[in-house]
Amino acid sequence: MLENSVADSDTEDSVKVEDISELLSNYFVDQHFRELASLPQCVLKRVNALKRLQLEMLKNDVDFQKSMLDLEYQFNSLQAPLREKRRQIITGEYEPDEAETEVIENDEFIKSFNVVRETILEKSPELREMVAADIKGVPDFWATVLRNGEYTGELVSPNDEILLKSLTNIEVRYSKDPEGFSLHFFFDENDYFTNTELTKHYITTTEMKAKNPFDYNGTRIVGRKGCKIDWKPGKNLTVKLVKKRRKGKSGNCFVPKEITVNSFFNFFDPKYDTDDVTEVDDEQKDYLEEDIEVAEVIRDQLVPNAVLFFTGEAVEQDDYDDEETADFDKSETETDEDY
Repeated sequence: MLENSVADSDTEDSVKVEDISELLSNYFVDQHFRELASLPQCVLKRVNALKRLQLEMLKNDVDFQKSMLDLEYQFNSLQAPLREKRRQIITGEYEPDEAETEVIENDEFIKSFNVVRETILEKSPELREMVAADIKGVPDFWATVLRNGEYTGELVSPNDEILLKSLTNIEVRYSKDPEGFSLHFFFDENDYFTNTELTKHYITTTEMKAKNPFDYNGTRIVGRKGCKIDWKPGKNLTVKLVKKRRKGKSGNCFVPKEITVNSFFNFFDPKYDTDDVTEVDDEQKDYLEEDIEVAEVIRDQLVPNAVLFFTGEAVEQDDYDDEETADFDKSETETDEDY
């Protein structure tokens, strides 16, 4: 619309004539664009100058994001020893001393919790026996963290919780070449799969989009790669068998059919792997948007603040809108009998 705006673009990224017509028709529906179109040509030229300045500022933002990525890499390395000690306490490999277990002076949550806890214990002899038990580490730590997390809590099924009891640690690792990060989930030996580690890799970029450089919000995820879970026979939590009715010459019969069910472990499904999230169909795009939200919650909230999600301090009290929560079970509705 503004003078020279199309001419400045690369040939391969040029806007098609039909696209321009559609854009113009949309522009002039809105009063704002009517007003913009009525501006004198000399003013529009100045607007182009302002947009060039905007582009220069965005280029500076790209440099800033790259610097932030370097800092993130350094910061993650700095935190690594502390997160390793956290892992050892959770698994019981390390027993903190008396000084380490003292209540922090200004920890109002624990102080209030201890008052309520004493009241509950006074009324329940059974609970008093339970709290007197001498057990190892912090049981169900990561299962509780995932259950209390935004988005992740929606994915964890009751059957998942049994398996997640064997989850011993979650790590976030950053890489520079290729640019991105990965999530690593470590498991003890269990009855469900033979993997000791499940991984999820994400490719990121700090660069602007070639076709629309003004659509820039910093570092973004552009690709993902899941992993294959080696389920033990009959233990796959992401599917179930149903009896599907089928009509034949000899009458009705039932045949087994495998359908997808809601499970946190769908998060690792490599079916939706891609190196370019912009080159996918609508169904895959919807899935990837939710998938990325879950990954960012795990990376930015759950792993850094795990103990606060375990205690519940970091959990939002407001109910989340069902339409805004991740829903990975896009399975068909079955009315036939389960196996």
